[in-house]
Parts: sequence; C-alpha cells; structure tokens
Amino acid sequence: MTHLRTTPSDDAILILYSSPEGIERLRIDKEHRAVDEALRSGLHHREMVVRLHAPTFDDIVRTLRERSFTVIQFSGHGAPNGILVEAKEGSGGLFLDQSKICSILRLAAPSLKAAIFMSCFSSGMSDALVQEVPYLIVTAHEADDQASIEFAAKFYEDFFRSGSIRSAYLLASAIVQDSLDTTLYRRGLGELGNRAFVSIGPLQAVYNEQAEQDVLIDVSAVETELLRIGVQREKFLSLLTHKIRIHAWAFRYPRENALFSVGPYFALFSWQNAYDIVRCTKIMKLRRDADEGVAEEWARLMVTYHDAYVQSYRRPLVTGVQYEAEIGKGLEHLQGVAKVFFKDEKRAALLRRGAEEVFKAAKAQIGASLEMADTKFHQGSAKLAVPHLEAALSTIHDLINAISDHLLE
Repeated sequence: MTHLRTTPSDDAILILYSSPEGIERLRIDKEHRAVDEALRSGLHHREMVVRLHAPTFDDIVRTLRERSFTVIQFSGHGAPNGILVEAKEGSGGLFLDQSKICSILRLAAPSLKAAIFMSCFSSGMSDALVQEVPYLIVTAHEADDQASIEFAAKFYEDFFRSGSIRSAYLLASAIVQDSLDTTLYRRGLGELGNRAFVSIGPLQAVYNEQAEQDVLIDVSAVETELLRIGVQREKFLSLLTHKIRIHAWAFRYPRENALFSVGPYFALFSWQNAYDIVRCTKIMKLRRDADEGVAEEWARLMVTYHDAYVQSYRRPLVTGVQYEAEIGKGLEHLQGVAKVFFKDEKRAALLRRGAEEVFKAAKAQIGASLEMADTKFHQGSAKLAVPHLEAALSTIHDLINAISDHLLE
C-alpha cells in the first residue's frame, strides 16, 4: 500500500465573514488580511480558501452545494443560541438559530472535518453543533476582535502545514492565551461508556496530539467474535492500532463493509466520515483448508482495491481542469488493475478458483465498464466516465467479497 498523508490539497476552507449594517462593526477585513498572510507560503493554499463577505443564508447554502469543504469558519456577531448573517433586505442582519446552523453543517457532510465559530458566546451551542461535525471549535464569553484575528491566522498557518485540527488549535490557542476563551470538541468522545476504542490519538479531552489526524475505531460489536476465533483482545487491539497508524489514509472516504487485513485476521469496517468513529463490525480468519495461492492473489487484489478507492478523482474537493486530469489518472490506474488481475492468465486462474461464476461475471463487467469509461473520456466527456469507473470499482469489491466467503470463517 502507498502511504498517503493528509496534505494541503486535501482540505478546502470556507470562511464566512459577517458584520451586518446597524450593528457594531467588526474588523473582519483585518482577519481577511491576516489569513492571507498565513497563506503566503503558496498559491495552492490560497486556491483552497473560499471567503464570503456579508453572506446571506441562501449564499451559504448555494456555496455548499457547489463545492465540498472540510472546514467551515464563521467570524461575526453571535449569541449562545445562534449567529448573525446578512439579511436579504434592511439592516440588522438575520439571526440563524442553532437548528439552522446544524442544517448548514449537514449540507457539508461527509467531507466536513471541522466547524469553527469565532463569535461571542458560541460555546452555548456546543451540545447541538458537536452532533453535526467531527471537530468543533467554539468561543466562550465575548470574542475579542484582535485575539480572534490572531487565532485564525495561526490556526490556518499550522493547519495547512500539518493537516491536523488539534495541532493547529494548540498553536493558535497558545498564541492568544487568555485573550480568547476557546474550546475544541471531538464528536464521539463523550460516548465512551462501555465502548472499546482504538485510537492513534488520545481519547481524553482534546488538548494534546501529534501533528496528524487520529482515527477512532469502535470494536465493541466484535468482542464476542474475538472469543470465537480464539484471539486475545489485547493482541487484536495492538494489531489494529498498528494497522491504522500505517494505513489511516485508506479511511479517507465513506465506506460500508470495507475488508482489511489485521495481522493474521481480517475485519470489516464501516464509516460515513473517517474523522468520526469507524466501526469494526466483523472479525474473521482464513479457513484451515484455504487455498494458499488463491488467498495470496485475493489479498493482492484487496490491497490494490483499497489503493484504487482513494484515487484522487474520487476526492470531492477536486474541481475544474484538475478534476479531468485526475479522472484520466483514475482511468489509467483501473485499466492497469484489470490488466494485472484479469488478463494475466496465471493470476486470473487463481481468482477464478476462488469464486468461478462471480469471477466470470466480474471480468466481463469490468471490461465493459472500463471500455465505456475510456470512450467517454476520450470524447471529451470526462465527468461521464466517472460512473463507469465507479461501476468497475464496485465490481472488484463484489469479487473480493465473493472470494472472502470462500476463504474466511
């Protein structure tokens, strides 16, 4: 597997600046300039930041429907139960209560990683908002104007360097110290109860972390499975922690029943947003009589599939000409997969032995899907090639599952 770390290109930011007419003016122009200064290290960073000044509710909704974002920040006037945005008509602004804000955050799922509220008393909404976003940063008491500007500048400076919400938060908080009372929340950490978690980062209150996002794995559903297959719980958790640390990149996009090897075992995982909780739903091991050659080729196909699943054309943040180029790379990649596993007779024979009827159908369907994708792409309809690439990818997944039924118990 290729190890893909979070990079600046993976994260697009939406910053909403709101200081409606008729209310005390905030120096959001200074914050805009401070963020620009923080992004001075490269034009690429600037392209990933979208800023809306004086946005109405409709402006925000329209922007979220046009593009995916991993971070949304609101800078402006607020209260314990809402924020002020621009009104369509008149002065004084439009008050959005926390239910409206929650609906905005839901629109940004599943790519949304964090929401930041640089507005007075926004901590009053934390119980509701943390249900809608993996990471939440809110402000208690009044939000000092100058401290908010400094916090935002340092936060983005570190975030684009590290890709870590926590690392960026720690640095920004250290800069403003007591001038701005902020709190960082992590959804899921309040639900520990009797759950069993594996995490790259700590499970306690979010105030210390390496400069990299962590992954929380809920293994409570497989406690009895561990007993059935005869593996010590501590040993499995150790293997799983090691696996996730190395291959956290594979959790980039939503998955259902994704099969991963965990040491000598295999496990199914599901998640809607990998910045939230990833649930381990089943644990299996190879049958004693499993065909070794089939198992090896099946494992190679599984690893290759995970790599294909996170190809950059599938990233929702890619747009424009770059998107078409990434589709071309994705097509070329899947064509290479088909050549290796379905046209090489030796390898194809092993996969066929694992699930003969499914293999025959998969080979035909993948060939047809990639042929159609290639036609669409070279006709200048790159976006129309994507559904056919997805069909080929889904068929590979079905074949892996079919062979899994033959090999695992």
